[in-house]
Amino acid sequence: MEALSKEGITTGDIDYVFLSHCHPDHVLLAGIFENAKFITFDANLMYHKDLMIEFDKHVLGKDIEIIETPGHVLEHLSLIINTPKGRIAIAGDVVWWVEGEEQAFDINQKDHSQAKGMDMNELIESRKRILEIADYIIPGHGKMFKVKH
Repeated sequence: MEALSKEGITTGDIDYVFLSHCHPDHVLLAGIFENAKFITFDANLMYHKDLMIEFDKHVLGKDIEIIETPGHVLEHLSLIINTPKGRIAIAGDVVWWVEGEEQAFDINQKDHSQAKGMDMNELIESRKRILEIADYIIPGHGKMFKVKH
């Protein structure tokens, strides 16, 4: 709320909310954006005022692509954004660290969540895919980092 306020934006000004996956720390406050359409992991449907609408991978704009990145959970989605700085992956929990853990990327890094449906082999493949296409990664928990190509 503080970040929105600094930008002069209210919850009612938000058009879209992207939900990468179903875990509470990623969806819990989604409902505060009363006018938003919700891009979700749920069978690739967008929800808007009790309507379920299929969406295209470029529904958020020509420079933003929604990709499937399973592993942490089966239905996980990530965003790839083309910017003047390069391609940025908003990776959700494809890449993340627990509080206090050193933020050093390792493609084989254990997923600490032990989530139902977690598949380490799928997660590694999703990480490889993001590494191939992104210049920077914004993890679900942690700070943005540059991909070493």
